[in-house]
Amino acid sequence: MMVRILVVSGFLGSGKSSLLRCLLKDVRLSNARLIINEFGEVPIDHVLLRVAAERTRVLSGGCLCCAFRDDLSLEIRSLIDEMRVNGDYESQAYIIIETSGLADPVAIQHTLVADPVLRNQVRLQHIVVTVDATNFLESVQRFPEVQHQVVAADTLVITKRDLADDGVIETVLSTLNALNPAGLVVFADHGVPDVDLVDRTTQPGNLALRENGAIEHQSVQFVHTDHLVSGILELPREIDWSAFVFWLSLLLHRHGAKVLRVKGIVHPADSQHPVAIHAAQHVMHYPEHIQDTSCEARNRLVVVTRGLPPGLLAQSLAAFQSAACRL
Repeated sequence: MMVRILVVSGFLGSGKSSLLRCLLKDVRLSNARLIINEFGEVPIDHVLLRVAAERTRVLSGGCLCCAFRDDLSLEIRSLIDEMRVNGDYESQAYIIIETSGLADPVAIQHTLVADPVLRNQVRLQHIVVTVDATNFLESVQRFPEVQHQVVAADTLVITKRDLADDGVIETVLSTLNALNPAGLVVFADHGVPDVDLVDRTTQPGNLALRENGAIEHQSVQFVHTDHLVSGILELPREIDWSAFVFWLSLLLHRHGAKVLRVKGIVHPADSQHPVAIHAAQHVMHYPEHIQDTSCEARNRLVVVTRGLPPGLLAQSLAAFQSAACRL
């Protein structure tokens, strides 16, 4: 019996976590194990997803396609052993891998095939790649990682279409079709896809491309876009919400092209519940109140930038908070 591997990939801020949170509500994935890979040193997606810790493994501080390929094999083997012990090793057993926003998902397939143990225990069921309708056309020109992800996908899930006009959507569709004519393109509104992604399988066209070497990764050292920096902004426990939102809005307006990702949890001084923050490039998404009282109490933001030192952002935010305290 083979454990099914479902890969959820996509560029920074494209909606992977929102899609994954929806998928994890499916009863067929009730016993699924989850491997979360984050580019930053300090992981935060597992907190935002609010998945049981015993079902989750986190690999942070690098990408599965380069830094953590051996670690990925070990984690999958460990999860399979755990599923057997717990009686979850069934005919529909799943392991879901959420890649970092910079990872090349085809490298994961190579890892599975190259491992002499895993190749007889797991089957790559499906590669899902999220595509941010608002930022894709710019990102695909600036970052080769985006093209690699699109080409690797069995299904391309367009997110945030409510924030893009019809002309942009049409251009996104034509670009995706040109890059990956074998891929299925669907939409997801607020993380909910309009097709069943759980039982879909690898598209024959994409499988043929990989097996015939059109997408070749076996002897390649994966190198990501230069000058990308990940950092942590540790914030005061009492934060002025209005000043924070004003600061983030100005940051994205002025430097959105350099701010690839902002995500984290903040605790407004005037609120009983923490708030999840998500932003990518020029777009800030609606804050989400977290009802889980066990959520870690620290105010913390993870930022991924290009040519913009996280330390400078921390100084800027501190200045806004200080000014708000004097009002």
